[in-house]
Amino acid sequence: MRGFTKRRMHLKGIVATEAFKTLCRFKNPMHFTRNRKMTLAILVLTVLFRKGRSLKVELKDFAAKFKSPIISKVAYHKQRMKLNPLCYYELFRYCARLFYKSSSNIKTFKEHLILACDGGDLNVPSTPENIEIFHNSSKRQSRPRPQAGISCLFDVLNRQICDAMITEGKIHLYRMRWGIETVYDDLKNKFEIENFTGTKRDIIMQDIYATILLSNITNDMILDASPRIIQKYKHTMQINRAYAIGVLKAGLLFVFLEKSHLKRIQMIEDIYVEILTELLPVRPDRKAIRHSGFASKFSNVRKRTY
Repeated sequence: MRGFTKRRMHLKGIVATEAFKTLCRFKNPMHFTRNRKMTLAILVLTVLFRKGRSLKVELKDFAAKFKSPIISKVAYHKQRMKLNPLCYYELFRYCARLFYKSSSNIKTFKEHLILACDGGDLNVPSTPENIEIFHNSSKRQSRPRPQAGISCLFDVLNRQICDAMITEGKIHLYRMRWGIETVYDDLKNKFEIENFTGTKRDIIMQDIYATILLSNITNDMILDASPRIIQKYKHTMQINRAYAIGVLKAGLLFVFLEKSHLKRIQMIEDIYVEILTELLPVRPDRKAIRHSGFASKFSNVRKRTY
């Protein structure tokens, strides 16, 4: 069994543990104890595999995939407000530890990991509550714009976010370059981390940590699949990251839902085969030409990945 497959089976198992369920119930120990239309496990997955569409469409789609009754937006938000955002933080930290513990192809430089720390800002929904919590970052006398600060410790060679911190307000850190800039580009433009499913602080924090977790899972799979690339072209080939994100976002949910262990293994192998069909050449000296002026709302080179 491939390393990535083993790690995803561990993730599926930890969600079912009583310790994880207890962590999720941070407001009331009686939450998530009754049999409802949407169980705790399904609720956790809906946040992880959301696609940024209208909530009504998302809930209808999830009901079809989970083969369960459709719940209302009000009922869904009530359940989300009971969920501890730190459950996703613990999941992504657990997956990061598991990656370094069980992966056999960790990349190093002179037997050392190359770590970089960087900070950025995330635009959150502009509501009076969020302006009070995250503060107004607008310097001009215009509409208030609350922003959350995000700081990540990033493994440059293995593209894993080892740790993350969310602050209520902008942060200013010394910006170490390398690959950490591209991971922020992925989070904002490919995973659409700022496309929140609600306006409340807890829901915003859930969405942020869930997106970081999904980013690590995607990069883990790309790293695991890369040695299977047959290098037969002029340039070194690499997996199309945007395409891989779309395939993984669409297919991994069904892996978690599948009860048969053998079928789950085959489904993950099918995802491997799919992402290996779309490769891009590595051009180290290539530079993008910057154009000034107004940009179109819909870019021809930054299409949605799912």
